[in-house]
Amino acid sequence: MDDDPEVAKLLEMTRQIVKSDTNYGFSLVANIRSFHQAMISERRFNDLEKRIARIEERTDQSKKKASIRKTDPSDQKEDIIKRRAM
Repeated sequence: MDDDPEVAKLLEMTRQIVKSDTNYGFSLVANIRSFHQAMISERRFNDLEKRIARIEERTDQSKKKASIRKTDPSDQKEDIIKRRAM
């Protein structure tokens, strides 16, 4: 089972309720499935937020590298853009 006695106790109670063939058992099963799906979705959402933040950071850095600065010579701007975009 589980090394944590409190968790083991809760799992045993859960087992009894789920096997009880009562409305409590059906409700608990539905809640467990819903909570589990919500937990998985939340993890996935958080991972996606982190990935988007990294992409945005790289995009911002790329824009800064590729942009023309006021101090860039106007006759070389096209070449500068090409070099910075690489």
